[in-house]
Amino acid sequence: MNSPVILLTGASRGLGTAIAKILSARGAALVLNARDESALDALAAEIHAAEVVAGDIANPETASRMVEAARARFGIIDSIINNAAVIEPIAPIANADSSAWLRHFQINLIGAVNLTKAALPALRETRGRVVNVSSGAAVSAMRGWGAYCASKAALNHFTRVL
Repeated sequence: MNSPVILLTGASRGLGTAIAKILSARGAALVLNARDESALDALAAEIHAAEVVAGDIANPETASRMVEAARARFGIIDSIINNAAVIEPIAPIANADSSAWLRHFQINLIGAVNLTKAALPALRETRGRVVNVSSGAAVSAMRGWGAYCASKAALNHFTRVL
């Protein structure tokens, strides 16, 4: 494939932005997602073929909009990269805020489930791939990082299940 079509979450900063720039330099067409639309627009202006779908990937509708945008502009989907993640809340388990943990898992795990589920029919057509960005924290506990370690471990297991 000369120009693979890749959906990328968490593209507005850090690793996501770096991934987008590298893939674009190698000729990929991208559908970029994050909650920060202005950062996505700035990134899309720097790379060769990009569609922006701002929104919270924890919302299944955002995942569906990403797939629809890829189909409308590029026709196919070759791969998805589930990169969106947050590190917060950072706190000892004794001080854990259940609602913060729930929000954390919605982004770090359920967001990946949402996009994978939405993209599966298109990925089956192209024999495409799912890439889930994890962390060493998934296998090595870090004090205060309970939510992050647990969500990345869950993402690893979701990858094995998939």
